[in-house]
Amino acid sequence: MKRMISCLVAMAAAVAVQGGEPASPAKTSALCPQIAQAAPNTWVKLDEAMAKDGKAPACGLTYLASAGKFLLTGSNNKTAETLFDPASGKWEEAQPGLAPNKLLKESSSCFLAWDPATDRGYGYIGSDTWGKNLLCFDYAQKAWTNLASKNPPPKNGEAFTRWASLCWLPDSGEVMLANGAAPYGGSGTWLYSPPSNAWRQLTFGSPLINDRRADLHKLYVQGQDWVAACRNRHYRTETAEASKLSLQKGGTDLVAAIKAAGAALGSAKGTDEYETQQLARAKAALAETLKIADSEFKKLDGPLNAPLLTVLQDGLTEALRSARDELAVEPPPRGNSPLLWHPVARKVVTFGGDGYSRAYADTWAFDPAKSRWMQSHPSAGPGPRAG
Repeated sequence: MKRMISCLVAMAAAVAVQGGEPASPAKTSALCPQIAQAAPNTWVKLDEAMAKDGKAPACGLTYLASAGKFLLTGSNNKTAETLFDPASGKWEEAQPGLAPNKLLKESSSCFLAWDPATDRGYGYIGSDTWGKNLLCFDYAQKAWTNLASKNPPPKNGEAFTRWASLCWLPDSGEVMLANGAAPYGGSGTWLYSPPSNAWRQLTFGSPLINDRRADLHKLYVQGQDWVAACRNRHYRTETAEASKLSLQKGGTDLVAAIKAAGAALGSAKGTDEYETQQLARAKAALAETLKIADSEFKKLDGPLNAPLLTVLQDGLTEALRSARDELAVEPPPRGNSPLLWHPVARKVVTFGGDGYSRAYADTWAFDPAKSRWMQSHPSAGPGPRAG
């Protein structure tokens, strides 16, 4: 296999930095000809054979404003940290005192939350140790340190913090961790304070929203279980005990539960306009499930078939999931959804992500001043994606 790293496309004046203030645009005279002579809004392949030891998957790329270079961290278990200089268009080794993979004796996967004031980056390394080892890379020393932070987010096995994203919050001088793997639960939202070397988890949502979301999650599970029973009946994979259950009665019970949940949402009063809109969208999603039930449940009197099961799985249960997620107080669990600091709005923005069974196309913003996540609903936007 050809040794290759994904081609770096550099336009130093338009770098998205994971935390910190925007850097001053690079002068055209300070850029190599490939970059300086490139037309605006174009891709330029600068290099595709940088890695001497093979590909560099799951690596993090950070722009260092003080050095005017890009820092590549992570990659495979042999490649040390490297720097890309836009002035020369060449890669160079960062000459770290101790690479993260050697520090932990395992392959590394590192995405940094960079503090431009101290030229230090904070990141989780590795696979089995994810959620346990927060490391710090000091650019001046070219060295890694295992911080042994206190009260860390649950490690893999207790809850999935794997694939969570990090972002530096310049206003508070903290590292933010959010998103995280699905489908068994995400990491939640955490903040790390370098002075105290400790993490703390943030909680969100009013009691009303949290209680209604818990109710809708139970409804979603009820819907999933009923559709699974239909599927097992069709494919003759149900147990002898399950074969005695009436699918029609299960469908009737589910419809009654959906109607009761919709009534509860209709009588609920949000604490502000945002919560009021959340409740309205959740109720609208439940109304969609009733439309599906009205048109499809009558078919349960006849033989089950694959098209009906598809409608129940992709239509009914997805509408129930959507109703639950409309009341989310932070992004639902996902991976590969970077957190980016917006220096004008003073907020953290995240888009999309990998939910394992689906790719997301939602947009969320976290306001550190209010300690609150809010989902945006633009009229148009990119399609589902992760990366």
